[in-house]
Parts: sequence; C-alpha cells; structure tokens
Amino acid sequence: MKNRVADIIQPDIIYNGGIIRTLRVAQEAKKVGIPVAIHNPRPGADIIYTLHLASCLNTDYLEYTANSQEQYNWLTPKLEAKNGLVAVPQNSGLGISIDSNLLRRAKRIRNW
Repeated sequence: MKNRVADIIQPDIIYNGGIIRTLRVAQEAKKVGIPVAIHNPRPGADIIYTLHLASCLNTDYLEYTANSQEQYNWLTPKLEAKNGLVAVPQNSGLGISIDSNLLRRAKRIRNW
C-alpha cells in the first residue's frame, strides 16, 4: 500500500479473515491516504457486519445491492438505502433480529 499500487482498497470481512484483520487492512490504507470501501457482494445478514465496520472506519463508500434485501424479509429491521445512505441498526448486539418462526420451520440440510 505504501507504494500506492491501488487507488482504492476493498477488504472483505469474510475473505480477509474477520473483522479485526479487515480493520487492520483498512487502517493501513487510511495511513497512506488510500480510500477504503469494505467489500461485500453477498446479500442477506452479511451486510450487517459490513455496515458496522464501515461506520467505525468512517468510509466514504460501501458496496450495497439495494434490492438484495427484499428477499431477506426474515431480518428486522429492514435495511433500506435512502439518498445513497444505509443506516446502521442501533438495537443491541449487531442490531438485527432473525424471525424466530422462520428458524423453527427451517429444515436442517446437513448435520455438522
């Protein structure tokens, strides 16, 4: 990064080894003046980790597929982009709840 071989750094929480490692990559990028956009192409609950980390880093950009949340009506609160912004849920924990009725009806597909 210190050689400025990238115009923007997009660490991914899942592929980068978790929140702490992603945070370290983002902090290094910010030290040398490279913008950071936390990467998350996955729909569903994964966006929650991304939102929380991006808000801590005060990033200017966040990869977010606006219509991806429509199929995940089992998460509350529903995440919506308004004027290009997505609010970070403020409830306890990660700020979301999963529909307990859905969990009860869910079928186990693999026994770990």
